[in-house]
Amino acid sequence: MERYKKHQIYLTHLLRPYYGFSNEVTGKKLGVTGATVANWRKKYHIPRGSLFTEHFEEKYGPGSTEDFRELIQRGESYAYIGRVFGISREAARQIAVKHFGHTRKAHE
Repeated sequence: MERYKKHQIYLTHLLRPYYGFSNEVTGKKLGVTGATVANWRKKYHIPRGSLFTEHFEEKYGPGSTEDFRELIQRGESYAYIGRVFGISREAARQIAVKHFGHTRKAHE
């Protein structure tokens, strides 16, 4: 049981930077197959997470999720963020709330 727990902790930390990526993408980055990553996640009960990051970066380019997060942290308006990414203000607001946990007061 001790060995199982050590493996679980190790793999959880190994996979943490790839939370939100598919098993195939994670496997490529780690030099293993997607099936191996899927087996690790299943055996040690490690969640895959939302595929938002992978899909967003596939559509808007590498590093776009960090760019989005930076714009939010700088206090840019949803309208401005929407223009940067070619989406509506409302879509930018929904992404900020759902995937970055960001909310703004109505008067901001």
